[in-house]
Amino acid sequence: MPSPTKPRALLTLLAVAGVGLIGACARQGAPPGGPQDRRPPVVVATEPDTFTVLTKPFDGPVVFRFDERISERPSTGTLDDAVLVSPLTGNVRVSHGRRSLEVTVGGGFEPGRVYRVTLLPVIKDLFNNTMPDPVDLVFSTGAEIVPSAIAGLAWDRITGRGMDDVVVTATTEDSTVYLARTDTGGIYAFRYLVPGAYRLTAFEDRNRNDEVDPMEPQGVRTDSLSGPDTLFTDIPVLQPDTTPAHLTSATMLDSVRVVLLFDDYLDPAAASADIEVDISREGRRSERIVRVFDEAEYAVYVEDTRADIARRDSVRAAREARVRDTMTVPVAPVRPDTAGVDTTGAAPDSTRGRPTVAARPARPAGPPDLPPVAGGAGGRPAAGGAPPTGPEGETLPGRRLVVQLREPPMADTTYAVTVQGAVNINGLPDGGGEADLVRKTPADTAAAHDSTSVPDTVPAADTVPPDTALVFLRGRNR
Repeated sequence: MPSPTKPRALLTLLAVAGVGLIGACARQGAPPGGPQDRRPPVVVATEPDTFTVLTKPFDGPVVFRFDERISERPSTGTLDDAVLVSPLTGNVRVSHGRRSLEVTVGGGFEPGRVYRVTLLPVIKDLFNNTMPDPVDLVFSTGAEIVPSAIAGLAWDRITGRGMDDVVVTATTEDSTVYLARTDTGGIYAFRYLVPGAYRLTAFEDRNRNDEVDPMEPQGVRTDSLSGPDTLFTDIPVLQPDTTPAHLTSATMLDSVRVVLLFDDYLDPAAASADIEVDISREGRRSERIVRVFDEAEYAVYVEDTRADIARRDSVRAAREARVRDTMTVPVAPVRPDTAGVDTTGAAPDSTRGRPTVAARPARPAGPPDLPPVAGGAGGRPAAGGAPPTGPEGETLPGRRLVVQLREPPMADTTYAVTVQGAVNINGLPDGGGEADLVRKTPADTAAAHDSTSVPDTVPAADTVPPDTALVFLRGRNR
């Protein structure tokens, strides 16, 4: 009699094999054999067709048909995230077919609207070839299709660069919300909008709910369409903040300049002259402050000062060259009774007959550049160059102030730095704080001032030391 355990074991093996086969059938992957497909999927048809004006109620679905099988998994996000429906009139659901995607909207597509359904470039085939560009389908449920557009750049207010994958909404006065998403360069575009005023909001949709949350980076602009028109509106995007900027450190840049670092970016539109800075030590009067710069102002000051120094050096060099080229001192003849071998053994003086020009003092090198900030300093350059700007010339913010003193503070002495009235990039006032400052003993104790120190006011006229050659000539001509 056969053992009852053998049929049971056989059934178990068959069941395991069956599960494996089912799993293999359900698992997506590239079909074996044949040449490898390197071509991304292409939309070959849509339902309804583009620019169709529907005269009957339309509940959907909107269908995108492809030329090959597509994966159920987009390259990023979910299938529901792969499609934008504008205006947003209900919850969007996307279902997958072998060679198609179907898009439905909760409550159906409202009558009297112009809909733009955008398939984002995240759909891929079974060989992981992803669509390179988005696909737009525009159709009407009864409204006129007006060839209008609002487009622009959503850019980072700190760095000045365009922001990828940012949601942009255009909201009408009746609270209708249109949706767009920026491309890799930060460009967004709304098309076929009805005339009217729009509130444009760009934001990083971190939780993918198509709504602005309080602490998501965001920016707002307003614009109006009067008809078949195209408007260009750039939108700066900034992380919201609820606290003022706080002073974190004070360090010497050179012997007469102090760098103040804050924990937040400062508003470049706020006047740096309105910021109160005090640098003092116990029992002594405060150090005299010549000027307070923000980062952009200091970069311009450095460039202007160096340009002025170079200009004055050029004028001085040209003047000295003219002196050398036009003034020659005649050489007196040597009398025969005194001619003879030079007993001093000195080499002939090749400079005889030329005027002697006094060596001019070394010029100051100009104010130093700001060093890079640890952890990055937003869009500001590490050193040198004109301050960077936004897409329309907006000054980008920095986290530092530069304080120029009248005289160097005492070496190896602790000073108390107090700041009041700083305004951060979000416009929050009353920033500031306290920090200690110590100027270390200079390496060259013979120099009283830093060689890079330049007066805050550069002399307008060029001054050249008296040329000793002229004095010499006057003596010979007497």
